[in-house]
Amino acid sequence: MSHSNGFIPLGPSAQRTPVGSQSQGNNYRNCDRSRRSWSDREEESPIVVMKELVATGWKSDNGFRSGYLKKIEDWLHKEFPTTDLQETPHIQSKITTWKKFYYSLSKMLERSGVGYNDNGDFKISCTDDQWDQIVKQDTHAHRMRNKSWSYLEDWKVIFGKDRATCAPANIKDVMTVMAYSSCLESFMPKPTLALSKRIGYEMDLGKARQNVFNELDNILALFEDQRYDLCDIIGKDNSRLEIFMGLPEASKSGYVKRIIKKEGLI
Repeated sequence: MSHSNGFIPLGPSAQRTPVGSQSQGNNYRNCDRSRRSWSDREEESPIVVMKELVATGWKSDNGFRSGYLKKIEDWLHKEFPTTDLQETPHIQSKITTWKKFYYSLSKMLERSGVGYNDNGDFKISCTDDQWDQIVKQDTHAHRMRNKSWSYLEDWKVIFGKDRATCAPANIKDVMTVMAYSSCLESFMPKPTLALSKRIGYEMDLGKARQNVFNELDNILALFEDQRYDLCDIIGKDNSRLEIFMGLPEASKSGYVKRIIKKEGLI
C-alpha cells in the first residue's frame, strides 16, 4: 500500500493494527451487546472468509448473499471453540463499522494530497486544512486521522464493486475464477493465505456434501434407506467424500457397494 493511488502487498513484516481494537477498545457497555473487543486473530478470520466468499461468487454489486454472516460465525467457532462471537450482534456490527470506515477512507484518499504517511503504519497523511475540509464533509471521519487502516485493500475486495484492485471490473470477461483467486493470494501474508486455503477447502467439501444424495440417486440398485445412511457415512468422512466425488460415474457404484459391505448396511 502506498500513497493515495498506490498499493503495497501486505507481508509478514507489515505492522497491522486491528481497527476493532482501536475503535472499540475496552469500553464495553452492558446496554450494547455488540460492543466487544476483538483479538487480532478474531478480526483476521472474517476478512479471510469474506474474501473467499467474493472469490467463489457469493457477492454481487448489491452485496453478499443471504447466509454469509452464518458462514463467518461457523468459521469463527471452528477456529475459536470457546468464542462468544455471534452472527448477531457482533459480526453484523463489526462489518457495518468496517463498511462505514471503508467508504470514508475511499472518499478521503480520492482527494489530492491525501494519502498514507511514509512510516508504514497505514495512517492518514494530510495538512490540518485538508483534514478540516474532510471532517466538514464527513462527520464520521473526525476520529479517523490518527488510527491505522491496514485493512483498506482487503475492504476494497469485500465492499468495492470492482471486486479487487488487482482485477478489472468485468472480471468474468478477462480471467477465470482460479486466476482471480491467485491474484488475491499474491497479496496475502502467509498466515492469512493458509487460513484462506483452509476455508476454501472446507467450502469445497460443503458443496460436495450437498451433492452426495444426487450422486447416490443415480445408483439404481440402492434402497432409499441405504441412500440416507450412505449420505451420513460419506458426508462425515472427508477422505471418503473426496474419493467418491472424484470417481468416474462408472466406478461409483462399486465404491458404494464396498462401503455398504464394510459398514454392514446389507
